[in-house]
Amino acid sequence: MSIKIYNTPFNQLLMKSQTHSSFSPLHLFLTLSILFFQTLNGLNQFQPKQPYQRCGKNFSCGNLITGIGYPFRGSNDPRYCGHPSLVLDCETETNMTTIDIMSTKYRVLEINQSTCSMRVSRKDVMDTNSSCPREKTNTTLDYSVFDYAPGYTNVTFFYGCSDRNRSGFQNVSCGNSVYDEDVYVLPGIYGPGKCEASVVVPVPEIGILGDSVDTTGLGQVLRDGFWISLKLDDDEEDCNECVMSKGRCGYDVLMNRTACYCPDPPYFSNTVCSMASGASPDNTPSHSGTHSGTYIYCFFNRSSGIYWRMEMVFDSRFINQIQIPPQIIYRYHEHVVL
Repeated sequence: MSIKIYNTPFNQLLMKSQTHSSFSPLHLFLTLSILFFQTLNGLNQFQPKQPYQRCGKNFSCGNLITGIGYPFRGSNDPRYCGHPSLVLDCETETNMTTIDIMSTKYRVLEINQSTCSMRVSRKDVMDTNSSCPREKTNTTLDYSVFDYAPGYTNVTFFYGCSDRNRSGFQNVSCGNSVYDEDVYVLPGIYGPGKCEASVVVPVPEIGILGDSVDTTGLGQVLRDGFWISLKLDDDEEDCNECVMSKGRCGYDVLMNRTACYCPDPPYFSNTVCSMASGASPDNTPSHSGTHSGTYIYCFFNRSSGIYWRMEMVFDSRFINQIQIPPQIIYRYHEHVVL
């Protein structure tokens, strides 16, 4: 017996049918029937309008970052409310906004949604009030989402250098007691070489004097941060069209694109709500909370085995766990040969 298995919640069940010959087609049918009625019971709590309601709140933190909407979302919002690379977190003790980019945490100083740009600073520099990065990781962007604004260049900090007389190296006073070693800086992007570590950080081009770095006020320059632009023009255009149709923007985590959540059936659209509202009644979710999108088809053939096909809509409890729009229908197609 061979089984073609996809990444579904029924994998373990099907694997059991593969390894135990005593697991008969009747057992499989009865087990699936139980799962069907359990899921149907959960669908009574299904709320298809939930994405429209939950994605209607803008992000605000303190006095600096207020009223920020899509493509950003707050860390407490569902994943389907914003782009996965634009998750904002509010530090309650300081009322400061942070964002993670390529595993490095940044303090968000400004967001300009009209120009799709934001100014950020490395959090390790801000926290230590230092002229040197504390975390020995490069400042790296995800270039599929971000890009540096014009007017910036890179400098490299060196830590734990054995050759302290290397040509061009400038000693940096980090301004605190975090470091037990001398730190040096050089314009450009370099690896550690004979040093233990190197860290690349963008700074304004005005701070570069030929082959040297103006270290006067370098700490403040780092704390002032740098501007980065968002490379999401298509998402912005799709969102504008959605909003004009009285929808709310979100993110389709399966298709990796902007989604449009609507106040009326069918509540979800890849384009705009006005188009979605023209859908046929057969595709409109039931208001009773029990949806007709769940089916089980079992076909028994004594000579060749079983072919079964299942389509179901997950209940809202499962959807909340994985944070995807409840309108998305999962289709399972399994071919079991005995």
